[in-house]
Amino acid sequence: PNTLGPIMMWTIRGCPLVGALAGAACSTFTVGAWPQVAVVPFGGSVAINCSRSACPGGNATLGLDTPLPVALGAGGRRWQSFWLLNVSQWNPSTATCYGHCGDTQVNASAGVLVYRLPEQVVLEPVPALAVGESRNLTCHVLEVAPVGNLTVTLRRGAETLRTASFGAVNGSASVAVTHVLSAGPGDHRQDVTCHAELSLRPHGPLFARAAIPIRLSVFALPEPPQLQAPSRLELGTTSTATCQLTGAFPADDVRFTLTLAGQSLNFTTMVAGDVLTSVTTLSPTTVGLLELTCTATVATAARTTQSAAEPPALWLQLRDADSGVLAEGPHSQLELPLVANREDNGRRFGCRASLDINDTTVTKDVDTQLSVLYMPELAASDCPGNRTWLRGTWEALSCHATGNPAPTVVCGRDGITVSTRVPELVTRSRAGTYLCNATNSLGTQSRLITVRVDRAGDVAMLEMLLFLHPLTITHTHHHSAPIPLATMSLQTSQAWQSLGAQHRGFGSRGHQRSWSVQPLATPSPMSPVPSLGTATTPRR
Repeated sequence: PNTLGPIMMWTIRGCPLVGALAGAACSTFTVGAWPQVAVVPFGGSVAINCSRSACPGGNATLGLDTPLPVALGAGGRRWQSFWLLNVSQWNPSTATCYGHCGDTQVNASAGVLVYRLPEQVVLEPVPALAVGESRNLTCHVLEVAPVGNLTVTLRRGAETLRTASFGAVNGSASVAVTHVLSAGPGDHRQDVTCHAELSLRPHGPLFARAAIPIRLSVFALPEPPQLQAPSRLELGTTSTATCQLTGAFPADDVRFTLTLAGQSLNFTTMVAGDVLTSVTTLSPTTVGLLELTCTATVATAARTTQSAAEPPALWLQLRDADSGVLAEGPHSQLELPLVANREDNGRRFGCRASLDINDTTVTKDVDTQLSVLYMPELAASDCPGNRTWLRGTWEALSCHATGNPAPTVVCGRDGITVSTRVPELVTRSRAGTYLCNATNSLGTQSRLITVRVDRAGDVAMLEMLLFLHPLTITHTHHHSAPIPLATMSLQTSQAWQSLGAQHRGFGSRGHQRSWSVQPLATPSPMSPVPSLGTATTPRR
């Protein structure tokens, strides 16, 4: 019995082979080949068994006819195996088993099927798809043979999208299978697979290869986010802003980014159906035009909305101390040229800023005092350059200077500083020229003062003494006896018990003379006051 499977057998003279008995009246000789189709990978080796029936003459041989390299394999009395070595032809001709029985030759043919398994089965990557977007799903099967035995199937999840088969191709080839996918929300996170099957049945096995699956990402971002925030923010205060997004898919994959003036903000996000709302707190740290942005991102899509928090219109007024408006306008800085005079020193100015916020006007005032600096000045009225003092009186070398900062006045003569405030007794030694310097941080102003001391101060002193007490005044000329000049009495409540004074001087001719003052008896309250006589000097 044949245990190797189907065998291709040939007979001569039409005698049946099965059940024929050797030496029967109908002499037959048969040859068989197994397998009917030899399946071999490209470059591989495969065995073909050739067998025969009995030969009546006993003189029989077996062989194999093929263009392929052959090696003799195992064999027996009526069979022989032959190895087809390193099969490197895609469509070789059939291999023929032949047998000789005497002068008779009988042949049996076997086909050779050469195949190659796919080197790779690859799915092209698919980027994230927006809902409604179409994209090709493509599967590549690289270097496979025979292509006519190949079947490629594309699936999305458990759903078959396409199954493709191919016509005969000589040798090895690469094929691609494409399906156009229109993305929908249901495709999100679905796996796409590609299966390639090379079937060599009924002569050989079924080989299967699969590509690495790809996962679909589908998204929707139909509208930009909506920002709700105050249009005006006050420095040092806090406000709330919201960023709302509707219709985004999938909601769990949406990411928000909020910034104020380029600085990232913290926020919380709430989801209600297909509406996402992010809430943040605004705390501006600078003034000016601040840009608030909200960006929503899902998959590869991003949408941004911007909102500028504009400061309210500013109105400035520059005022003087009498609340008179000197200048005004809608400016962030207001300037008024001013030629400063000395009279402006200490003048006060105010600046008022006004902001219209909603229905309220907010104002703020600041003021400042103007300081006008100038060098010291010594005016003739405040520091006379020529002065006449009466000898015996009390005088100070007063000198007042103007200037800002307030100057310091220093007067002196011959390197000796004299007081400009404390009066001192006028004597002949105080006559002369003094230098006064008025100094501040801007410089120094100088002035010369000439002081003249007049003798008329002697008479003034005597008149003062006479007014205080009744006196007898006599004049004594040098080398002569005292001569009474005048006697007077004044009403006074106090009597001098003793008073003596002598003042010496020089006459016009250089003669020394003296005045003697002696107290008189205290007159009665009703005594008349005599008139002051005139002193005369006798001639020599």
